[in-house]
Amino acid sequence: MIRRTRNEWLQLIEDQKNSHLTATDFCKNQGIDPKYFSLKKAKLQESEPASPFVKVQSPMITNSELSLSWAGADIHLPADTSPIWLAQFMRELVK
Repeated sequence: MIRRTRNEWLQLIEDQKNSHLTATDFCKNQGIDPKYFSLKKAKLQESEPASPFVKVQSPMITNSELSLSWAGADIHLPADTSPIWLAQFMRELVK
């Protein structure tokens, strides 16, 4: 069995979370006994103080668009169109 530091175990636990694999499958890939992994994870989580911070993930990017209908014309723009540009564009349409 490989001896690991506390930080190495914390990294392995984080890697398992990010892998989207079950703990058993992750351990199988890493050559770790799943029971020992679960034991270490439980012990480390007990000793970790609760963090007031929450991990934030970027929102999923989709290929959505903005649709405008003006004077019988349909205008399709990318969803990430600048609001400043869009406001200027709409001002020009009114002229």
